[in-house]
Amino acid sequence: MLRLGHRFLHSLHIPLRMTRLSNGLKVVSQFRAGESATVGMSVRAGSRYENDMNNGVAHFLEHTVFKGSEKRSERVLEKEAESMGAQLNAFTSRDMTAYFVRLMGKDAAWGVDVVTDILSKPLLSKTALDRERNVILAEATEVDHQYREVIFDVLHENVFSGESLARTVLGPASNIQSMTREQIREYLNKYYIPRRMVFGACGPIAHEKLVDWVAESFGTSVAGEINVGSEETTIDAHRLLKEEEETTGICHFRGGIDARVARPDTPFAHVLLAVEGPTHSSPDFVVFEILRTLIGSYDTQGGSMDGIMSPFLRPYVADGLADGILPFVVPYRETGVFGLYLYGNPSSVREMVSKMYKDWMGLCLSITEDELQRVKSRVKSMYLLSLEDTMLTWESFGRQITTIGRSVPPHEWFARLDAVDLEHVQSVADRYFHPDRMSMAVMGQIANVPSLQELVKS
Repeated sequence: MLRLGHRFLHSLHIPLRMTRLSNGLKVVSQFRAGESATVGMSVRAGSRYENDMNNGVAHFLEHTVFKGSEKRSERVLEKEAESMGAQLNAFTSRDMTAYFVRLMGKDAAWGVDVVTDILSKPLLSKTALDRERNVILAEATEVDHQYREVIFDVLHENVFSGESLARTVLGPASNIQSMTREQIREYLNKYYIPRRMVFGACGPIAHEKLVDWVAESFGTSVAGEINVGSEETTIDAHRLLKEEEETTGICHFRGGIDARVARPDTPFAHVLLAVEGPTHSSPDFVVFEILRTLIGSYDTQGGSMDGIMSPFLRPYVADGLADGILPFVVPYRETGVFGLYLYGNPSSVREMVSKMYKDWMGLCLSITEDELQRVKSRVKSMYLLSLEDTMLTWESFGRQITTIGRSVPPHEWFARLDAVDLEHVQSVADRYFHPDRMSMAVMGQIANVPSLQELVKS
């Protein structure tokens, strides 16, 4: 069992500092001794903030901002990054878009200037849009053969049918082909506004300098420093969430869905079993992280994905029932998705899915006190390893502050883990793990996959 001394716990509690600028933008940093750093912007924007006509615009925008600004051409940006050994990247999800630079701490001022520059003054030229249109269409074709990605979209499209979380990040090909500069600019102007954005940095960067750089880039002043965990930040987050409920609606996970897509181009049967999961701020989130770790991950090509074969997975691996098993927790502001992705040979898929359904439904009831303590230690060790990476740390606190208004510090996360007992686990089972609340998605060689109705009856 992992045991941490008080001195070590104190050293983990490196405080976040947050300053609000006069325009509403939040600037957050965590000082980290060393040479490397990550700086970037987290934006409350993604496919759930789109509509049927512009679905895919958030991802399209993510691609095009790197193609030049009023200050830098694409070529100049590439040369500057290359000369500093910096890595520019971005990602778009259903509820967040992020732009970041991994670089040496001494070059942080340049990184701040680049990120703020491309987001505040992108050129969005017709030439760049047309070039990226072809890149995104090629990406969509490639993603269509990444069955794990596609089946997650199939699940979302069905359990959130008619709601904002049903929309895919890439959007339909017809939207990509017809996307206009005006649509992209309209989305940028509507959602890339200071109160929806958090600029963050993790590394050897003084908070005061970071604030000055960001304020100068946006031509604004400093309103004042605020406590990251204060009531003010959570009130801000709740106010914004209330506004979004009125514009994007509240999504509801639907049980009883059995969505199937035959795909003869894959030799496997791909299956997702899912129930509603925790929200970003739910006290149950920590239990789902424990359950995800208890299950473990496995793939025939790489073995156990975290280096340790869990007892839960051993029968599936020993008997050759599954080629891959991946548990997942995806929280959103008002709901979430918790489940298992499985794939395997069509000849053994019926046994694999039937066994997994029974084992999964009984997971919370079968866990022992010793297992619970072992898994809690494992969750802690994985968390500690993630803190060594400035990018992972930046992404974590950026996402949390963007979505719930505060970041959970290590000592609080550990306290939440320590507080989980078998009674809490049982409570999660009672509230989430009901057969009539389960849904599934199936793709590929689907003929031998048992139906959801068969699984529930069994």
